[in-house]
Amino acid sequence: MKFIKETTLPSARLGGWEKRQNGFQQFGLTPQQFIKVFTEGGFTNGRKMTKKEAKQYMNHRKSIGCWYSEKGDYKVVPEVMQLGSGLIRNEAFNNTVWLSIRKDDGASHLCDWRDFQTIKNDFCGDEYSAIEIYPPESALHDTCNVFHLWVLPEGMHLPLGWIERDVTYNEDPLQRSKYK
Repeated sequence: MKFIKETTLPSARLGGWEKRQNGFQQFGLTPQQFIKVFTEGGFTNGRKMTKKEAKQYMNHRKSIGCWYSEKGDYKVVPEVMQLGSGLIRNEAFNNTVWLSIRKDDGASHLCDWRDFQTIKNDFCGDEYSAIEIYPPESALHDTCNVFHLWVLPEGMHLPLGWIERDVTYNEDPLQRSKYK
């Protein structure tokens, strides 16, 4: 993955990426505050961590970078996932990259598919497959309008979808309803 050892990444569409802070710093808390929040059930759907678990989680968050697009549009937190992380439930998906994507302007909630394709390419590579999941309501996770892309391990591809490239950047009037 491109983001592992770098502090900047190029991006033709988004102007480039800069790693400005780590996954702990993004919370804006002192270590003591962080541990208190997580031992009291904050940020974890009410599940209280032990002090040891909270410290381990804090140290883990310190190893993850927070990346900001040069144009100021997006914040991306990429994380390589493994079985036992709580999000990977099948060994075949070890090394899946979770891209947590937010609009960085704090107000906008719309996403542009081409931006997300660029984010996937910038952080993981052009030939990786990624998915966005729309889970059953019982497993819904929506805490602050964050988008999640799951980039599959190298060489793993989805067993559905197109197999040949077909791209146009022209607006097709037949794709828009004339009834508004």
